[in-house]
Amino acid sequence: PFEPGDVLFMTKNPHLKKAGRVNFQGICSIASFVLRTIDSNQLLQEYLPIIMQSDDLWNYLEANKSGSVNYFITWKTLAKYEFDLPNISEQKKISNIVWAMNKVKQSYVNLYDCLTQLVKSRFDEIFINSKECPLTECVWFQEGPGVRSADFRSEGVRLLTGSNINNNDITFGYKSDRFISPELGYGKYKHFLCDVDDI
Repeated sequence: PFEPGDVLFMTKNPHLKKAGRVNFQGICSIASFVLRTIDSNQLLQEYLPIIMQSDDLWNYLEANKSGSVNYFITWKTLAKYEFDLPNISEQKKISNIVWAMNKVKQSYVNLYDCLTQLVKSRFDEIFINSKECPLTECVWFQEGPGVRSADFRSEGVRLLTGSNINNNDITFGYKSDRFISPELGYGKYKHFLCDVDDI
């Protein structure tokens, strides 16, 4: 069982860095440790999560993990970890700053969610009060050309594919970056060139 304020540490796959403070009561699985300070006059509970998310700890765990395919951390390994422990007043000061920053970050996440809902509701409001219009009557449409993989180049005119469209945005990455030669882009395929603000 764990209590609000405890730190849960996931023992499997330490490279994922799964450790964090909970604000509710519950029971965790066999693959987790529950961490709670023994003496709050020596180590503050609110400072413990800061230690558990330090680069120093995760580097130590990565260097001392067990297993060959599915890596894990034993209690013996975690228990041997040593760290610099500031005095209580310094721990309070650091904790106050870190948790205040965390609160601000969470506020921005909540604000973003609220704005997303606002935009969605405004969008619904506009279209609910509008007459129905077939897309073909108000949108110019064009399907992209079929480009052979033999025409791909390492640079030139960027070629967009379905893998570039993610979460309502255009993204680029190592495997999704494709180009064709300017001769093809501005020649054979010039009618398919995207313009600014195209969807």
